[in-house]
Amino acid sequence: GIIFMTVFCFIVLVFDSKGIVVLNAVLVPVMIAGIVYICIASVLFDTVTTFSGFDTIKNNFLASAVCYVSYNTINAGAVIVPCSRELSEREIKISALLSGGILGALIFLVWLTQNLHFEQIYTSEFPMLDIAARQGEFQKTIYSIVLFMSICTTAASCGYGVLSAFKLNRKSEKFIAVLILCLLAAPLAYLEFSALVAKVYSMF
Repeated sequence: GIIFMTVFCFIVLVFDSKGIVVLNAVLVPVMIAGIVYICIASVLFDTVTTFSGFDTIKNNFLASAVCYVSYNTINAGAVIVPCSRELSEREIKISALLSGGILGALIFLVWLTQNLHFEQIYTSEFPMLDIAARQGEFQKTIYSIVLFMSICTTAASCGYGVLSAFKLNRKSEKFIAVLILCLLAAPLAYLEFSALVAKVYSMF
C-alpha cells in the first residue's frame, strides 16, 4: 500500500497542478458518492443505539476539534493558494461556495451517522470504516476504497503544497524534487494514525 501510494503520488505530482486537478476531478465525485451511500445505508438498515459513556471522553474535545479543523484548513490552503494564480476571482468565489456547501452537507451527514452509532465506534481510529463493516463486506470494501482515495488526494495535495514553495522552473528540477519528496515521505506512513493526530496535528 505504501509503495503504491508513493508511486501514485509521484505520477500525479510530476504533472504539477494539472495532475492535482485531474486527480480531484476523478476521485472527489466517487468519494462523495461512496460516503453518502454508506451514511444513508447505515441510517436506514443498521441498528441505531444510544450512548451513555460520555464520562470516559476527555475534556479537551474543543481543542481537539480546533486542531483538526485547522490542520485540514491548512492542507486546503496548500493547494488553493498556488491554484489561485490560474483562476479568476469569480471562479474562486463560485468554487468556494460550491465546495464549502458540499463539504458542509457531508460533514453533517457523517456526524449524524456517527452520532447514531457512537457506542460502537467512539474508540475507533476509523469510525466510518467500522460502521461500513457492520453492514457487510460489500459496504466495507466500498468505504475502504473511499478511504484510500481520500488518503491519495490528501497526500498528493500536501506534496503539491510543499513543492509550490520552491521555484522549480525546469522539468528536470521538478522531477528530482518530486522523487526526493516521495522517498522522504514514504517512511512516515509507518506511523500510526492516532499517533499522528495526537502529536503532529497540534504542532502543525
